[in-house]
Amino acid sequence: TLECPPIVVGGVMYLTTVSQRVVALDAATGKPIWRFDARSGGVNRGVAYWEGGGRRRILFGSGNGFLWSLDARTGKPDPSFGERGRVDLRAGYEQDLSKMG
Repeated sequence: TLECPPIVVGGVMYLTTVSQRVVALDAATGKPIWRFDARSGGVNRGVAYWEGGGRRRILFGSGNGFLWSLDARTGKPDPSFGERGRVDLRAGYEQDLSKMG
């Protein structure tokens, strides 16, 4: 399911695809800048933008229960965020959530 509008920051359009890829495009031309594949399926709610401390990040939740932080310039996972750029949102619960979306 794709239920999310793209966002535009500084002339770059960030969006997610139905196959859980995050894409950065030149907002004026549509030319691809980078693409990141979360290797997940499921419901997709789009991306958010965060800037602070000289860093610019794209945040998104993948259908397999992870919150990702990507460098907005390169599309690479942010190594300072969680474990290798992602946080498992199912971790720490007493109930086994590993099979839930």
